[in-house]
Amino acid sequence: MMSLYRVLSVLLISALVVSSSRVEPAEPESQAADWPYDDARVEEAIRYIRPEIPAVSVEPYQGQSYAEMAPDTLELADMAALSINVLTGATNASQDHEQYFSLYIGNPLRMAHNFSDWCTPKYMEALPLLRTVTRATYRDQVDRVWMETTLKSIGPDGLYYFPLIGKPWYSKEFWWAKGIARADGTIFETEKPDEAFKKTLDTYAVPHAHTIIAKSGIEQFTHPQPCGRMLNVMLIYYLRDGNPVWKQTIERMIDRLLELAIHEDDYCYFPSLYYEPNAKYDPNDPKVVKPQGLQAGEINGRLGEGCGRFYRLTGYEPARELGEKLSRFMRAHSGYFAEDGEFLAEKHFHAGTIYLLNMLEVADATGDRDLLQFVQRCFEWARSPAAGTAPITGFIPEFTKPYRTSEGCAVADMIALALKLSGAGDYYELAERWARNHFSEMQMTPTKADYLVRRGKSMEAKTLLYNETMDNVVERNIGGFSSWCKGNEWWGNDERGTDNLVMHCCTGNATRTVYYLWQDILDHSDGVLRINMLLNRASPWADVHSHVPYRGQVDIKMKQACEAVKVHAPEWIGTGGEQITVRVNDQPRAAAWEGRYLNVGNASAGDLIQIEFPISERIEQETIGEEEFTLIVRGNTVVSIDPPGRICPLYNRDHLRETDTRWREVERFVADPDQLIDW
Repeated sequence: MMSLYRVLSVLLISALVVSSSRVEPAEPESQAADWPYDDARVEEAIRYIRPEIPAVSVEPYQGQSYAEMAPDTLELADMAALSINVLTGATNASQDHEQYFSLYIGNPLRMAHNFSDWCTPKYMEALPLLRTVTRATYRDQVDRVWMETTLKSIGPDGLYYFPLIGKPWYSKEFWWAKGIARADGTIFETEKPDEAFKKTLDTYAVPHAHTIIAKSGIEQFTHPQPCGRMLNVMLIYYLRDGNPVWKQTIERMIDRLLELAIHEDDYCYFPSLYYEPNAKYDPNDPKVVKPQGLQAGEINGRLGEGCGRFYRLTGYEPARELGEKLSRFMRAHSGYFAEDGEFLAEKHFHAGTIYLLNMLEVADATGDRDLLQFVQRCFEWARSPAAGTAPITGFIPEFTKPYRTSEGCAVADMIALALKLSGAGDYYELAERWARNHFSEMQMTPTKADYLVRRGKSMEAKTLLYNETMDNVVERNIGGFSSWCKGNEWWGNDERGTDNLVMHCCTGNATRTVYYLWQDILDHSDGVLRINMLLNRASPWADVHSHVPYRGQVDIKMKQACEAVKVHAPEWIGTGGEQITVRVNDQPRAAAWEGRYLNVGNASAGDLIQIEFPISERIEQETIGEEEFTLIVRGNTVVSIDPPGRICPLYNRDHLRETDTRWREVERFVADPDQLIDW
């Protein structure tokens, strides 16, 4: 294995601090044949359902790039660049850049394919969003391959299908269903293979020797969950290139999903089934089970986002119907939520929060205020200590309390909910605080990777299986997000005796939330510029430089004239307080409080607005994952935690306790306004 530092010098690294991560990307690789890694291979070619597809192309990212000096504080653009590394690098070119879902610590570190690779659409959704932030073009062949693979996977009935031939790991598990509905109306009951057979699959790539194909002849399957995420992917493609093939494909998918669903009263749901192409089933068949709890959500709770977004953009009524009916099922008939907002059933945190995000998109698109208020009640319960949330750091447990580790999916979803609910309430303070702390600490940086490599070398040597690779695993996973993080430790699975290091569903969800955060730092509408979070951001209207937590200072460098500039006050300053001063071009200016915002008044292109306020340290006690910690907090940034971690410690932030701002040169990319995707 190449040394960690040689790898990183080739791909990513420059001076790196915990609060921000700079990236020097590798040279672009324009052809898949140039892929430099030795990846897991399957002898039999992938048999997609649709080998002939219309031509598609990846549109360039238009905008301006420039260098400037900026405070060396949290940079969402840096997190985006690291994210692009893992989204494109932790994939397998021989599998059309399907993700390696699992990352294992050990000797060696290794990545593995498994059934949960069907989370690859999460990567596909996040990548074009983050390229909008950075215009990073390295490994850009991945984008084209994913677009083509999307169309190759659309069946004659409009749904998104996974091939079993060429991907033997897909036939091993089959979660969230009791059987596969067939085109002739029968149901093939899936069964768990015996232990001897599972061992065979773990050891050898034998695509035809598994139960699904051998017993049924089924070669393709689909499920509502990945179809839901693919609605988002195709909508982003459509927003970027305007190619009508994406709009038409989305409409066909929604129509077919409505046709497959069981409709009762004012709601609908999908039963505990997978589907082969052109499947049908009898709703009265005893094998057709109405799901409840976690299974109900994993089958029905992840379609609303795409439906809501597509309806808002196009007014396509079937999208509204499907989104509304599924939201009613999830709210009142799934057994997952109490009407007061508490999570019921298995209390898996990410499950609950992702269902809420789906319902929220439907509520926003349709103007359903009652549904919006329900989602807000659920969020209020979820962010309370009763659910296990740590309010200062933003630690969100994998399951509601009592639970000791945090899952990146859940943390990302809670920040996304805070941002998207900030029309119904003001949760920007929460989103910023959690982003500065647990969320940014959950991203794997080279420093964290070094800790993990050293830990892995002390473990027992492993033999690679057919679905695994050990090639340059470290460099390819820089930018991924933790799946089992403790309050002071990036990897909390050590005490469980397992070598599971990362589930890359967390990376898919968290990298999307990097975009949500970057997007919502500011917004511009009707001549008014609003700064919602005191974080660094370049934009077509103004560049924001945040000195927090070194100093209580934010600089706004205006690029366009605005009728008003409104700045969200730091959360430790009381509303209406007089501790905040404003200067425009070094001249004092009075500012009026409007809720939690300071209205600075109008501004011209070229103006420099400087806002100053006091900032200091305090000591806080917080229960994080059933453990007690002492935190030193500066402003809303945790700069120290006690006790510290042992294996891969978090909050190594002594430099952030300095009072003089550190500066660094950054490369900015500002996308043209019509390139920005409102997500």
